[in-house]
Amino acid sequence: MIRGQRDNHYNSILSSLSRYYELPDEESGSTAGVMRLKSKSITSVGNRDFIYVREGLCALISDIQHEAQHSESYKSDDVLKLHYRLQGSSGVALGIGDIIESVQPMACGMLLQPAGTQKTEHFAANSKELSITLFCSPGLLEELTADGEVLLPQPIIDMVKRHAFDYFSMGFPMPPDILSASRRLFDIGGAGTLHAIQMQAGCLDLLWKMLRQVAVLTGSGPRSKPRKHDLERVVAVCDLLDKDLSSSPTIPALAKSVGWNETQLTQTFRDVMGMTVYEYRHRAAMDFAISLLTESEVPITQIAYEVGYQYPSNFSTAFKKEFGVTPAAARKRISLDACSN
Repeated sequence: MIRGQRDNHYNSILSSLSRYYELPDEESGSTAGVMRLKSKSITSVGNRDFIYVREGLCALISDIQHEAQHSESYKSDDVLKLHYRLQGSSGVALGIGDIIESVQPMACGMLLQPAGTQKTEHFAANSKELSITLFCSPGLLEELTADGEVLLPQPIIDMVKRHAFDYFSMGFPMPPDILSASRRLFDIGGAGTLHAIQMQAGCLDLLWKMLRQVAVLTGSGPRSKPRKHDLERVVAVCDLLDKDLSSSPTIPALAKSVGWNETQLTQTFRDVMGMTVYEYRHRAAMDFAISLLTESEVPITQIAYEVGYQYPSNFSTAFKKEFGVTPAAARKRISLDACSN
């Protein structure tokens, strides 16, 4: 799709970004919803990928090396920004004032500011930035919170209801489930339609995890905050699952490995990650399978074994259920996308 076919939310944010980043020409537009932006400044090396996720939701995936100290200033729109910083730090100022807060690595947060006000972000020299920003429109937030399952802080509710609102921000260290979902977006390889689908799904997953976490932190969520030791155990379980996808460790084996009670493991893992241990392992296996299909010529039968399937036919069935196409069809599509580019 070309730019004119997107919604106003998308076009407004893209217009702001064009002050500092070169956009693809109107003819080529974006590749299946993912637009790669190049910095206009020689002080910033790398890419920012701008993604149309769905109506009212866009994402900016940044992998930038800031060679010299510099700043970027943007005027706010009616939008809630959710930010996830994996690496690098920066300072944020409103208007032409001094820095009022810092953005630290391994942290995430949300920012709301009145429309038309200016935000400036200051980057230090020789700093590497890995970050994700989601831009959510009031209409999308209203839709997502309509059933009452997620309750937002009052300033955001005011924005959704089109009431007057003031500057609002909150930040916190990344919980394991958000960290895992953020890392996954940087691990998705390839290009074209299948790549875009994975990126869009990952952004939606990250949005939902963030809204749930904010509900917990503001006291409106359905669960209590896990203890630090329990979070560390959840991270350890994720590492064990990610380390060897060709095996399928049982819950008793995982519990023994991290010194945990089986019931506590399953309940706390679901609370923190928003999914069961099996669901997490399945998603990790499908993500790894996609990367192998995209970035290698490993036979599909071998890929099935490497992600824990004894029978390739079972792998094909699970893959098609996850992505809507068979592994063979996905590889063919990836090949066609590569040729067209």
